[in-house]
Formats: sequence, C-alpha cells, structure tokens
Amino acid sequence: MEKTVTVTLLANSGLLFQYDGYSILLDALQRSENAPFSPLPPALWQEMLSASGRFSRVDALLFTHLHPDHFSADMTLQYLRRHPVPVVMMPRDPSVPGAEEAAALAGSHLLSLRAGAPVRYVLTPEISVLAIPTRHLDKRYYAVPHDCFLLTFGTKNLLVTADVDYTYETLSLLDGVPIDAAFVNPLFFSALLSNRFFKGELHLKQLCVYHIPFAADDTMNMRSSVFLHASRWDKPSRVTVLSEPLQQLILP
Repeated sequence: MEKTVTVTLLANSGLLFQYDGYSILLDALQRSENAPFSPLPPALWQEMLSASGRFSRVDALLFTHLHPDHFSADMTLQYLRRHPVPVVMMPRDPSVPGAEEAAALAGSHLLSLRAGAPVRYVLTPEISVLAIPTRHLDKRYYAVPHDCFLLTFGTKNLLVTADVDYTYETLSLLDGVPIDAAFVNPLFFSALLSNRFFKGELHLKQLCVYHIPFAADDTMNMRSSVFLHASRWDKPSRVTVLSEPLQQLILP
C-alpha cells in the first residue's frame, strides 16, 4: 500500500515533510527579519528546540538559499548544537554572517551545494533529494547561490522552487518527470497563470502556492492577490494555497 506524504506549512517558505516515520525540514529555520513575510512562530521554534511533537525526529535540514526569510544562521546553530541531523543541504554563501560556522557545525553531515551540477542525496531506498542549481529571481540577487529541490517519497515527486528565476530557468532537468506537487511563490504562480515568462514545461498534478505572509503580517495585500489568481486558474492541475499556520497538504 502506498504511504502518505504530509506537508505542513510552518511559516513563509518553511515546510515540514513527513513520510513513513521520516521528517525533512526545508527553509524552516528563519526569522524573516526586515522582510514582508512571517517569521517562524516562537511556539514552533521552542517545539523544534525541545525535539517534541511533530519535531521529535528530523532526518534532514534543507535550505534553498541563505536569505533571512529562508535561513537564520543563529537558529541553525542553536538547533544543530542540540540536535545533530543526519544530513544538511545548503548552498555555500560566505557573504552571509554565521553561515560558514553553521556549515562547520554540520560537519561531515553537510552536503554543501555550489552552482554547477545537480546533487542527489539518498536518505533511504524510498526517500531522496535532488538539489538543482538555479538562478535567484531579480538581477540584484543573481549572485546569490540558490537551489530548487526535488524530493522523492516512494513514487511521489515534490518540487520546491523557492525564489527561482522563472524568467530564465526552464527546469529542463525535470522534463518528463511527473510532479505530484510543485511549490511556487506568488510571482511564479502569476507567471504560470498568464503563460508568460516561464518557458519550461512542468508535468503537474497539483500546484501549491506558498511563501505568503500570514494575515497579521500581510502589509502588501499579497494574500488577496494570490486568492484572486487562484480563482482564475483554469488548467488541469489543482491549485492549493498554503497560507495558514500549520496548514497541511496530504498526498495519499
């Protein structure tokens, strides 16, 4: 019988993936300082530090890039000092204060990603992670090391695109790969809706829009724009908007 994948929104772009007793945290240790997004709620952070509840077991920490709304060096250091994790995957970016120290603490468990060839890590025979080097959106951030992740759980493929430059990248490495769920930010979602800018082709069953502030932090009215666009979606793939604390997506 096929096992279930559960994805839980933690805050902003932070996601928890659970499958067959294994757990992966992606872009979850972040404070979103000076950014119009939502930081990780303090109660969830304390739950992580105490390794209780949904965070009693974490098998991998993944970071798409090291901007503060995706990564906090201080939180990562605190977490790794308490809880060694079997694998940490993060781009090397010496310009980010504390990032090298966090990488050193991860030690031999670290897969340090650089621009260039994709890197695949096999956690179990049924669980693997493919990191795909991509360009960050906005020419101001072209120099920022950035990766998309394809997570495979059994027969299910989940793609996390974070802040990929969808005007430049085609994700051609995934041509022909069936994607059970792709996670895109509101800008990428708008581009897919209008059939403009993105020149690639993704074989999607479900599109998940995330990287959205919670209601109390939405100073840019991003939420209303996303829901308006979702109401206009007329493509075969389903759309799910992940916008609420601890909202879950379950893939049976």
